[in-house]
Amino acid sequence: MGHSMGSIVSYIVLNKNPDYNVKKYITVGSPLGLKSIEKYLGASKRMPECIKNGWYNAFDERDFVALKPLDKIHFNIRPAIENYDKVLNFTDNKHGIAGYLEDKIVAERIYQGLI
Repeated sequence: MGHSMGSIVSYIVLNKNPDYNVKKYITVGSPLGLKSIEKYLGASKRMPECIKNGWYNAFDERDFVALKPLDKIHFNIRPAIENYDKVLNFTDNKHGIAGYLEDKIVAERIYQGLI
């Protein structure tokens, strides 16, 4: 799981380690869809080979860091990332990790990824 800058770092690490076995990759409050981040990701964006059962990305549309979904327009990779945009992050800046973890659907996805 990666939140904010952690989603960038973990994405890079996962792409460099195809032998890892990641059941489900979960990102929350991720800025990976921003053009300003794209230049740091290298020439080609791709689904890390080590991810076995997909990528789930949750964001609050009011989050000043996660401004874009990780979709075919902003982060075009295959297979497509499942985006969830119904988070209502209660933190002051709408970006805090606690606000994401309080969302029942996000918490359930994290739990399912761990079992």
